Amino acid sequence: MADSVTAGDVYIRQLPDSINGIAISTYTATRLPLRSWLLDKSFFWATKEADRGEHTFDLRAIPSSEGNSTNDLPFPMHVVVR
Repeated sequence: MADSVTAGDVYIRQLPDSINGIAISTYTATRLPLRSWLLDKSFFWATKEADRGEHTFDLRAIPSSEGNSTNDLPFPMHVVVR
């Protein structure tokens, strides 16, 4: 399911502390839109009118050292800018 934001507004999303019971320490991404950033477990995006449409961002969740998994986990994020 996609989140939505009005063009021109700032989209803010708190990312989960765990995925399928695996504790997550942080998130990474290879490509994000302009005017966006990841900070710990939060994603921020200052949208503009030109960003209207559907967007998918392929984040990677990095398990904490206490977790059972040593591999990062895919975390696709879907956003609709209206």
